[in-house]
Amino acid sequence: MPNLILVPTKRERSVIEPLLSDAATQRGWQIEIVGFGPLASAARASQLISRHRPSKVCLVGVAGAFDIRECPVGNAMQFRTVECDGIGVGTGPEYRSVVDMGWSMFDDETISVGARIGLHHDERGGSEPRESNSASLLTVCAASANTQEASSRRRRFPDAVAEDMEGFAVAVSCQLAGVPLRIVRGISNEVGDRDHGRWQIDPALESAARMVNDEVIGDTA
Repeated sequence: MPNLILVPTKRERSVIEPLLSDAATQRGWQIEIVGFGPLASAARASQLISRHRPSKVCLVGVAGAFDIRECPVGNAMQFRTVECDGIGVGTGPEYRSVVDMGWSMFDDETISVGARIGLHHDERGGSEPRESNSASLLTVCAASANTQEASSRRRRFPDAVAEDMEGFAVAVSCQLAGVPLRIVRGISNEVGDRDHGRWQIDPALESAARMVNDEVIGDTA
């Protein structure tokens, strides 16, 4: 039963996999591609969890930061929670989440999935993006196209420090399977900046791989 390191794309895997320590294999970690965006990643994560029955899962890749002074480009971080934007009613200022409407995304006798999911995280504090214990990752179906969209999302999700497109989906799969999840994201850009010439994808992925080695693979708890 290997533990799983999930990466969204071949591009991310090509940088991360060669940087993983020998301890990854020795301690039973296996790297797999989980897919891009919330639909593919939710389906693929569920498939991989069912196939491998891991005791731990770690999602690794790049993300954008809402405030690059707070979360500098090229650095990596973990998160305490992951939220989602876009499942509910309306858009922009009119948006109301599932929780706002009093619903759950999944609810039975044993488990309920709302719009925020808690994550396993490093207790030493070195990976915290800010002092707040509620620092969160925001998962979206379509990334912010400009600073106005980014600002609107930050107002609606004040705990969010970064934006990705897979975290919440993989977290739902893990929660339903009863498997703890960590999310490590390298910050490649500022949310809303679509000029790829300013992005730092490789440095972000390299930082993420180092964090996985130090705080995920190296954690024997």
